[in-house]
Amino acid sequence: MTYFYNLSFATDTESMSLEVASGLDVASDLSYPPYLLPTFSLCPDNLEDLRLFHGSCRKPHASGPDSFAVLDSLIRQSVTTPNGRPHQLILSGDQIYADEVADLLLMMLTDAGAVLVGVEGLPRVEGGETDVQVLWPGSRHAVIREAGYTTSDTRSHLMSFGEYMAMYLFVWSATLWPDGEDLPDFDDLLAAMNNGASPAEKAAVGKLRKAATAQRARIVEFKDTLPAVRRALANVPTYMIFDDHDITDDWNLYRSFCDKVYGNPLGVRLIQNGLISYALCQHWGNAPEQFASAVPFHPAGKRLLDLLGSATSYYDIADRHELRQYMGVHTPAEMASRTPYHLFHDIGHRSNSGDGLVDTSSLIFHYTIEGLRHQCLVTDSRTWRSFPRTAGWAPPDLILSTELVTQIEHAPPRLGRQTVLVMTTNPVVGPVIRQGARDLPNLPGGNKLRNEDFSDSWEVERVDFARLLASLSRRFAPNMSDERVGAVVVLSGDVHASSAARVQYWADAQTGDSPSNPTRARLVLAQLVGSPMRNGNAMTRGQHTRGWDYIPPGQIAAMVSQPVNRTEKFVGWNPSAMVHGQRVGEALVERVGLGPEDIPPVTMPELFDSDRPFVTLRSQVYTHLVYIEMTNIEIAPHFRMLLRYLRADAGGRYGHSSPPFPSDSELAASARRNHLYGAYAGIRGNGAEVLGRSNIGEVKMTPAVVSYRVHWQESMTATEIDWIRFDISLDVSDAPFQYPGQP
Repeated sequence: MTYFYNLSFATDTESMSLEVASGLDVASDLSYPPYLLPTFSLCPDNLEDLRLFHGSCRKPHASGPDSFAVLDSLIRQSVTTPNGRPHQLILSGDQIYADEVADLLLMMLTDAGAVLVGVEGLPRVEGGETDVQVLWPGSRHAVIREAGYTTSDTRSHLMSFGEYMAMYLFVWSATLWPDGEDLPDFDDLLAAMNNGASPAEKAAVGKLRKAATAQRARIVEFKDTLPAVRRALANVPTYMIFDDHDITDDWNLYRSFCDKVYGNPLGVRLIQNGLISYALCQHWGNAPEQFASAVPFHPAGKRLLDLLGSATSYYDIADRHELRQYMGVHTPAEMASRTPYHLFHDIGHRSNSGDGLVDTSSLIFHYTIEGLRHQCLVTDSRTWRSFPRTAGWAPPDLILSTELVTQIEHAPPRLGRQTVLVMTTNPVVGPVIRQGARDLPNLPGGNKLRNEDFSDSWEVERVDFARLLASLSRRFAPNMSDERVGAVVVLSGDVHASSAARVQYWADAQTGDSPSNPTRARLVLAQLVGSPMRNGNAMTRGQHTRGWDYIPPGQIAAMVSQPVNRTEKFVGWNPSAMVHGQRVGEALVERVGLGPEDIPPVTMPELFDSDRPFVTLRSQVYTHLVYIEMTNIEIAPHFRMLLRYLRADAGGRYGHSSPPFPSDSELAASARRNHLYGAYAGIRGNGAEVLGRSNIGEVKMTPAVVSYRVHWQESMTATEIDWIRFDISLDVSDAPFQYPGQP
């Protein structure tokens, strides 16, 4: 069924229709022919009819088309077919870029923000305040470093609440943008700086002319797509979750970040501003029950709205403790008082409203999306991180172990035979380059990136990944054999390239089990990565061309010659049933690249590491330039995992209408054939393994197969749309692989 809707807006003196209030022609600006109003369709009764779209990472001044234009085209093609049109859009992070802001765009945002919410004085570490209107675009590096931020792009970072709010309005609608001829250019920026900027500031910004001018051209392209963006968002139910760039790059990545940022007033204010704008512009739509009036108590979102609504300006209440509490912002001392050190949200009066959890003390950022035949658990892996490793730059556990239970195991129960999806902003299975990334910081010459992207991911050997698998398996009730069996589709973004991978997991006991009460499981994960919607660059184009074999420039040259394993096998042990340092087997270590002489392989003991309970059966360790291959396992593993990085099964190009998906039986045959033999169709280049162009993903499911079609355009002026499709088996019936030494 197709649903139509309209809006009206009331003031103290009058009520206005959407058309009058917005000045839009609703029929053409917000709807699709033949309809005169915006429309949507709910999820269909049959899982096979569901069309779910997915994307992330959309930066205004990036190169490449805006993939919202593809979604606009797909809705237009199918708008009159309730079961055939897009039913849900899930955006998995970086809906805005707070840290990589074009200089001339920031100039407009600062102006619009002041008009919208008033001028905000920002607290400085040494005392006093600064108005963002004198923190000129291109000159914010020092003050952003003062806040403790570690992003590499600091020169035009968002800071004020008004700037954050304006950014959302600017990336989803063209209403506040000046007309094309009035769009500011670099000379306008320099002229504005004559009103108070120092000669040194003007000289520093003056060096940015070339870069800012190039950014302006891409901003104009972005603005031209915004009518399609607004129309698409008005015609499909949309859900979102933050990732780091919605606040700042590397947000909550390391304990050292938390100590610096949450330990000074400027850092706290910037985080608060980013989170409140996220709550209003993204999360309110995800979980409206958290912002609604309730008896006998009001949830934190409603309290936030009341506080903002009662203030003359945001500046008047910006230092109120309640704002930080509602957002889950705490001091380093408060986080350090918990074991392990972790970010957290206060829990007040918490209950289930019927539509989801609500709490009086803090917003709850994780939530579920319920369909008739599917359920999506949207996780919060940013504001519940823990730091059990003591080094300041050590990677975190992306979700605190007890919160993992709350967000996944204790999420609303799966109804009937619903297919389970989970959204994690960072891929559960990272890119193949992670095979050599573990030790990059220790290589001779080091790694200029300090490996942030790898630290900010689920590391497959690490204990928090093992806990995640265990929690996912517990979504499924034990069968007659007391075994938990099921399949999970994982949606992720973040990495600026779309891809697919398949994980199969067998367990006789799992991480976190009591040794006396092990749980058995068989689980399949289909990892679908959707990124970027608009953020292409030379690196993503390299991935697009070379697939899983791509190594970014600037990485250690020794990596280039190493083979990439598209299939990996892992074994592991439950830390609760083991002793750290316990011998579990032996491995053959072969040293390479250390000189012209031959160095014979060496057999060494394999010792259990409770922080890394998974062990790969064959790996390359770049720190010492060695290969390690497990040759004998002496203690039977508690669990095993098979990981396959996939290649697309099909691809093509279409014009006015996207091609139909194959029949259920054809999809099953394709997925099973490729699952068994790894005979993935297509050439390696042009996105057959990794799609590095601006794109948007489409998910179609049957109980046995998930089919992932990724759509993209070669250029802003392209009249046709390219696509590739991965067909992934959800069959859990395979027997586990044999391991070395298995009796």
